[in-house]
Amino acid sequence: IIIRNCHFKGLHAVVIGSEMSAGVRNVFVENCDYAGYCKRGIFVKTNPNRGGFVENLYVRNCVFDEVEDLFYITSMYAGEGLDDNHFTTVRNVYVENMRCRKARAAGIVLQGTEAKPISNVTFKNVDIADVKNALSMDNTEGVSFTGCHLGGKAGVPTQITAKDKIFEK
Repeated sequence: IIIRNCHFKGLHAVVIGSEMSAGVRNVFVENCDYAGYCKRGIFVKTNPNRGGFVENLYVRNCVFDEVEDLFYITSMYAGEGLDDNHFTTVRNVYVENMRCRKARAAGIVLQGTEAKPISNVTFKNVDIADVKNALSMDNTEGVSFTGCHLGGKAGVPTQITAKDKIFEK
């Protein structure tokens, strides 16, 4: 599945799931942007009563203005099937060169399950200028970040000076 050079406007940009029981693989999203407010930029949603897999998701060169959540993967969508045991395999996710001006709720959310953690996820050069909750991860394995700035880029640290008075009794 190739989603390329799209200009999105509406509720979400790219959504995978929730009504699936076999699997989704080899999805490429690149060179896309989103105008105006967006609920979720990239949204993968599964739950334990479906099973199947989501694997080999590639997101590259995407720009968002204001979103509620920029990148969200959940294996517990809508709290459905939490007492079931048909867990979804979510693995091999690569995100590169993604920018967002503002994430009102969350920047990156990864919610796997104990039985099947979300695995092998790479974020490279992800920049979110303003974000309330930069990162939330549960039940994940092999997640890496390179050159990412969630909530702005930190500058050079300041030095402690005598006027800081940190050693007063």
